[in-house]
Amino acid sequence: MAAGGTLCPVLGPWAAGPDARAALVQLQAAGVAGHVRAVTVKKDRLNWVYLPPYQDRDRALAVLRELQDHGVDSFVVKEGEDANAISLGYFSSQESAEGLRLKMRNAGYPAFVRETAKDVTEYWLYLADRSAESNQGVKAFLEGNQQVKLDRMACDAPAAQ
Repeated sequence: MAAGGTLCPVLGPWAAGPDARAALVQLQAAGVAGHVRAVTVKKDRLNWVYLPPYQDRDRALAVLRELQDHGVDSFVVKEGEDANAISLGYFSSQESAEGLRLKMRNAGYPAFVRETAKDVTEYWLYLADRSAESNQGVKAFLEGNQQVKLDRMACDAPAAQ
């Protein structure tokens, strides 16, 4: 949060910078001042239950066959930093993920849970008018752009280029 806890009125989000800038032009024509900022947010948060990477693919495949023989739905991660790990599932609920982790540990498998999320860039219009809720130009813009919301964010986020 900004020093002193200052929050600024914002409109958004837009997935693309040019769309946000086009909206800003529309607002400026209505006498509303502001600027576009890119904000990185975490989306699609899930709890991943997995067995850590094995030394080689053959060992990972042997454990995978063992798990599948016991009816455990799973697959081997093929690439990236988790190559040769065994994925046991993704859960929106931390409790469900933890339940599977404990079940697997009790069965002798070193299961772990890790939160996963994608970094997504959203574009927001930071408005100069601190009383944007009562601004007629903002109200008219929101009526014509139902997918956009008026919110408040910390004023000190870095501006988009």
